[in-house]
Amino acid sequence: MKTAGISLLAYDIAHFEESVRSYVDIVDEVVIGLDENRETWSGGTFELDSEITGKLLGVSDKVRIIQDQFYMPGLSPMENDTRERNFLSSHIEGADWLLSVDSDELLMNARDLNDFLHAQKDNSSCVLGNWVSVYKELDDSYLVVGKDGEIFLQPTPLVTAVPEIFINARWTTQSNIMSPAILLHFTWARSEAELRRKLANWSHSSDFSIEHHFDLWVNADGNNYKTYKDFHPLTADAWRGS
Repeated sequence: MKTAGISLLAYDIAHFEESVRSYVDIVDEVVIGLDENRETWSGGTFELDSEITGKLLGVSDKVRIIQDQFYMPGLSPMENDTRERNFLSSHIEGADWLLSVDSDELLMNARDLNDFLHAQKDNSSCVLGNWVSVYKELDDSYLVVGKDGEIFLQPTPLVTAVPEIFINARWTTQSNIMSPAILLHFTWARSEAELRRKLANWSHSSDFSIEHHFDLWVNADGNNYKTYKDFHPLTADAWRGS
């Protein structure tokens, strides 16, 4: 069985090397997309740490970086996101599974996912994992999305067998099947400058009030986090409480 990893390289590099290391042992290759003009899906520009590509290539000889134009004027950020994923998947040959792990995600139990994929007799479904969403880094701890002391697990698409089937970021047209995969998702856990840059260039950047949700994040601390309810920027009740 051949498994290929897909990831996207832009401004969000704080966890990228660790992200690739979290799953590289269970894949046969890792294909990383990088915009040749250093443009984001929203048409902004970014500068890349000159050492990051070398670090990623140094993780394993399985890593391959493809540079092309991934910002297309006239397409929305989400359409550009989806287009890039389809483009990268079309450049992978002979893979039985395509695993997509983004730069701010760590696959916590890669072997469990690998065993699950090997056990599947039917590869017609989109395989889901669960996000553990890290909202903010405090001085000596993290705020993780949950409720009543329980960590909230949010299903997210992770693996498909079919290239060029993505319709909305990693979501596909297939039926879904849940795997045991757990992804630590550093979705909002970053510096103020890094978060502002993400929100401005995110594929969802036109779908919510950036300033409102940025202010919520700034004000969150170890004393008031229990007051945060229904605060997901896209689907409020997706995060029922912090």
